[in-house]
Amino acid sequence: MWWRRQLASVKSLGRCFSAAASGEQTRLGIIGVPFAKGQGKQGVELAPDLLRDSNLRQVLQNSDERLLITDYGNLHYAVAETLLQQQRQHYYHIRNYADFMACNLALIEQVQVMLQQNAQFLTIGGDHAIGFGSVAGHLQHTPNLSLVWIDAHADINLHNTSQSGNIHGMPVSFLLRELRNTWQHAALDKVAPNCLSKDQLVYIGLRDIDPYEAFILNKFGIRYYAMDVSRTDGYTRIQSFGPALRGRCKTF
Repeated sequence: MWWRRQLASVKSLGRCFSAAASGEQTRLGIIGVPFAKGQGKQGVELAPDLLRDSNLRQVLQNSDERLLITDYGNLHYAVAETLLQQQRQHYYHIRNYADFMACNLALIEQVQVMLQQNAQFLTIGGDHAIGFGSVAGHLQHTPNLSLVWIDAHADINLHNTSQSGNIHGMPVSFLLRELRNTWQHAALDKVAPNCLSKDQLVYIGLRDIDPYEAFILNKFGIRYYAMDVSRTDGYTRIQSFGPALRGRCKTF
């Protein structure tokens, strides 16, 4: 799930390790994003408050007593008319495009605020669609960022390749420089000018990807690893696949 995906920059990690080694406090910002419109099932929007009610803050504090935690509450957003126009004119076959963009634009701004005030941040979703804003906001603060996407799915579909129209399967395509021209009406260069190059992205745990996603990964040479669980010895092995995806991963 999204909250298990780890985002890290060399600079921010360096600051954290230095603080830990010296016994100084490390500031951590938390933002809840109760967004569920990237797919058709309800329930994921309850996760931020449920995790808080399950003592998330205390669990984090117990993991490192030096953490100084600030909870910024849950993200709020409003859908602008320009986004509704984009949806009607260009992305009408994607479900809830305007809401997706409004939420993630607000998240991009919030992440930058948190990183100005904290060494680390934690985004609690919500469905996978918030991956765009979480990473894009970090990139505006720290352009030299590497992204490790840990998931069974690549989430790199385009508006014209998705079979379902569910935008939670597309957030990585909004982040990649090589795919920006496929979202030419989304004004990404304006709202999130810093993006990832193909060499700044790696996947771990791929198991089930769509044909066009496999084509994109192979076309740009994006690094990926599939998770293979042995039924005989019970151990989990990470295998490197390429250039064509094999095993339980679908091929193009």
